[in-house]
Parts: sequence; structure tokens; C-alpha cells
Amino acid sequence: MVQPPTQRSHHDKIFAPRARSLTMSGLAGGGALAPVATDGPTKHATLLDLARGVSAQLVVIGHLMVMSFPGFWARPMPGHRWGARPELFQVQSYAVVVFLVLSGYVITRSVRGRTRAGRYVFRTYALDRAARILTPLLPAIPLVLVLDRLVLGPTLWSRFVEVRHDAGSILANVFLLQDNAVIRGMGTVLGADLNRRSLGSAAPWWTVGYEWWIYLAFGGTVALVLWGAGRRAARLALALLTAFAMLSVVGFAAGGNFLGLGWLIGFAYAWWEDRLSARRTLHLVTFASGLALIGITLAISAGSVYSVPVVLGTGLVLMTAHRLWEPAPASRSRAAATFLAKYSYSLYLIHFSVLVWMASVLPHLSGFGLLVPGFIIANVASWIWWWLTEARSPDLRRRLRSRLGF
Repeated sequence: MVQPPTQRSHHDKIFAPRARSLTMSGLAGGGALAPVATDGPTKHATLLDLARGVSAQLVVIGHLMVMSFPGFWARPMPGHRWGARPELFQVQSYAVVVFLVLSGYVITRSVRGRTRAGRYVFRTYALDRAARILTPLLPAIPLVLVLDRLVLGPTLWSRFVEVRHDAGSILANVFLLQDNAVIRGMGTVLGADLNRRSLGSAAPWWTVGYEWWIYLAFGGTVALVLWGAGRRAARLALALLTAFAMLSVVGFAAGGNFLGLGWLIGFAYAWWEDRLSARRTLHLVTFASGLALIGITLAISAGSVYSVPVVLGTGLVLMTAHRLWEPAPASRSRAAATFLAKYSYSLYLIHFSVLVWMASVLPHLSGFGLLVPGFIIANVASWIWWWLTEARSPDLRRRLRSRLGF
């Protein structure tokens, strides 16, 4: 029996459809690289867009440095391949830390606003995240499968990545279970190799799956905390999903990867933002301390970009910079930041495959002869992919909400 609006249960307040909040350019929808709902000032949105857009470009540049100058930035790997040298500072890896901090801040800020207004809906939250992540990702899967075959040939060999096209890898990437700690643990218990890596030439996709499970762990936890009495079966299902998501995230830390700490720092700044001191001196000291922490750690071990000190320092630097950002940027700066940010997720998704294909088709290119055209081609291809897929996600999200009655 349908309850009248004035008699809705607490469960309905969490899971029933609500009016959409105002949106502007930001970060949280399909990842740190995808737009998000936020009600923050334009100057802050511009700073976040700029950080997101520039970080995505640094990922491209970092991968190109490895491919263009393998004698310095890479090391020989099995199968006559090159892999990034882990003892060196790899900017493409560090940029992922930036993404996670930004994601934690903006998604938490959006959810906090909705919970305070009584408008938080887990199923709508999950649908929004899925629509933003999957709209450009799912079409990219057949694209990668087909072009890997056409460009790399039947052996699927590349100088820069081990290409996997098996059915398990395809399914794992469709359901964002690539490099999943829970699946890997289940395989250990069962004595079977259940772990699957990123699909084909799309090596960076592991971070997309990682961030997806962070989203579900956070969103599910908020829903469970707000949940009232009733609907035990639904609550149990959500609790199991949230537990799986949390274990998937924590499993990375168990392996020495503390990216999740960056997300938690962004979360903390957003959730307790109105309680933070307004003293500028305190934020300046925090900013300088974060820089020192990063610098000292990298001076000791240049490759430790996912370590606790580097991730912690990066989170403090980004969040205090966000607090200290005062001057409203000029319209041109705002337009440039928005432009770089809007296709940054698509750039992250397909740039590596584009570079692998380019290096395979033109194997004689190296140095700046590969770096410069590779940078341009990766950006142009990614903008086209954004226009074909990611730009359509708001309309897709509206249609899904309408059909599902959200």
C-alpha cells in the first residue's frame, strides 16, 4: 500500500525520489574526472575545475614521457615491454592522488547538503554516479577491443602494456571489478586465479573501479546511518553491498596503496567545512606543512606517491589552497578551466589506448617526435569521445530517473 506523502517512513526519505539540486561545473558525478553537483562559489568551482583539468593533462604527459623516453623513465619488463620505473617520481601516478582528494571533497559536499535538506536518496545517488561513470566507459569497452585487434594484430602485443582480452577481463571491467581486493581474496581462498586487470590497452582503468567502490562505500554508509525502522531485507542488502565496497577499498591500503586516504581528507574538509577555523595564518601554516611533507618524502623516496605522507600532504595542500583562494578569476580563466575539466574524464579513459595505438602504428617515433603529436592527438580524440558519450550523460540520467520512477 502506498503511503501518503505526510506519512512516509524514514526509509522512504532516504530512498524515495526528490527534487534535483542545482548544479554547476564541479567534480563528483562519475569520478574525480567527471562533473558534479555543487553549490559552492564560482571561484571555488573554477579552482577545482582547474586542478582537475590540469591533473588530467599531467596524466597524459606522464605516460608520454615513459613512451617517448623509455631509456630514462622506463625499465625493461617481461615480454619485451617497457614499464614505468617505480623508483622515479611519475607525475601520472601523482595526478591520481589529486583526483581522489578533489572527488572526496566535492561528492561529500553535495551529499552533506542533501542530507541536511532531507533530500538524500541512495538509489538516486548511485544512479547518478553510475550514469556519469558508465556513459563513456561502456562504449569504450568495444572500442578498445576492436581497435586493439586492428592495430596490435592477432598477437595483441604492445611495447608498453600487457593486453588482456579474455572474457573474465571484459566482465570485470564492465562491472568495475578489475583489480578488486575482495575478488582477489576469494581467489586465494578458493585456490583459483579470479583477479582480472584493466581491459586491453586501457591500463589506467583500475582507478575507475577503485573510485566506484569508494562512492558506494560512502553513499551506502550515509544511507545506513540515516535509516529508520522497517524494510529489513532492503537494509541487509544495502549493508552487504556497503561491506563489499568497503573491503574493496581497504584492500588497496593493505597492499600499500593509500589513495583512499586522499578521498577521506577531501571528505573531512567537506563534512566539517563550517567548523573549520577562518584564521588565514592557520591555513597558511597547514599549506606549508603539507608541501614540506610531500617534499621531504619524495626526496627520500621519489616513487612513493601513494604513501601516507605524500597523500596526506597533497590533501592538506589542495584543501587549504581551496580555503585560501580569494580573487575571483577572470572570465577567460574560468572558461579555460571549464573547458579542460569537462572532457578530463574521457581523456583519462582513452588517452592511454590512443597512445599505445599510435606508438604501434608509428614505431619509429620517439622523443619529442612522439610526445608532441601524441599529446595533441590524445586530446583531440578524447574531446571527440566526450562529445559522443560523456556529454550525453545528463540526458541519459534524466531518462533513467524517469523510467525507474526515481
